[in-house]
Amino acid sequence: MKFRMHILYQPFLFFLFFANNYSKPKLIDYRFNKYSQFGEDGIIKKIFEIIGTTSKICVEFGASDGLFCSNTAKLITEDNWKGILIESNSKSFASLKKNMDGFNCILLNKYVDFKKPNDIETILKNIGLENTAIDLMSIDVDGDDYYIAENLDNIKPRIIICEYNPTIPADIDFYQEAGEYVGCSVSSLVRVFNKKSYKLVAITHTNAFFADANSTKKIEAICEIDFEKIRIDDFLIHVITTYDGNPMLISRIPKYAYSAYNILRHAYKKNKVHTNATIIDLKELIINQAQPTPVGSFPTENNEQKISISDSKTRLIDTYAWFNDLNNHQNKPLFYDNAALNNYWH
Repeated sequence: MKFRMHILYQPFLFFLFFANNYSKPKLIDYRFNKYSQFGEDGIIKKIFEIIGTTSKICVEFGASDGLFCSNTAKLITEDNWKGILIESNSKSFASLKKNMDGFNCILLNKYVDFKKPNDIETILKNIGLENTAIDLMSIDVDGDDYYIAENLDNIKPRIIICEYNPTIPADIDFYQEAGEYVGCSVSSLVRVFNKKSYKLVAITHTNAFFADANSTKKIEAICEIDFEKIRIDDFLIHVITTYDGNPMLISRIPKYAYSAYNILRHAYKKNKVHTNATIIDLKELIINQAQPTPVGSFPTENNEQKISISDSKTRLIDTYAWFNDLNNHQNKPLFYDNAALNNYWH
């Protein structure tokens, strides 16, 4: 009897060990780029391996030249999808027409926002596609993405990719004033899409993936979609202080525009950092795993002189405090009030 129970007990222990140590893969684990920027091509491929396709129709705006950092180019050029590509810039649109020549595409040189007649639903209706099933939609307008997402009512893409600002903490519900150039946080998009019965299923460095209810069930059965486990905090810039109160900026070494360096350089270009100051209280560091990178000074426009980061220290600290003050209003989204924020920059 003891011998028999021992034989039965071993598989049970193995099951418990496996259950406690098994973790689902994240969709980002399947990332790769052919045309996309941060692995979106691979994530899209895996998603549709899981949920299958229906119409094989994709919509992207702004589409740029159709290839550069595109979330739909691989689908159109390699996987026989039909694309509806929208780009407002005339020069980029000319390149878009050239690059998409010979592929199954509808190309529109239009500006997309959230107000009629420039909203995406009206645009699709005007070309007779308001009732067309869409497998994937990619929203990338560098600013009002939140408002475009919020105003999606009638069209129901199975998968929606929406750009967010990775320098905003993922758990803060933040969005800009309409027409600004700040963007929004992942949490603000989660709130908007949850109301539309979509769930967050993946995040890259600049894009959040949302799936409709049926697709979410299929994806969740295979991949991890828990917010805390898939969130990305690689581009957060923190203000900390030493014990004697000196502030420091802490960030990873910048990979592109979202960096402390560019924030300060932009401040200089806008005359927010004055050339007559001499005190550098930011310690001239951006820290990445104990690898310091100096950002205490940078070239002027003519690349001849250098200026020091000065009272930008105070203004950056005040701006950070302003955000923290807003964050104290629990369970309320942070609405980016440009006029209020500018009070700290004048």
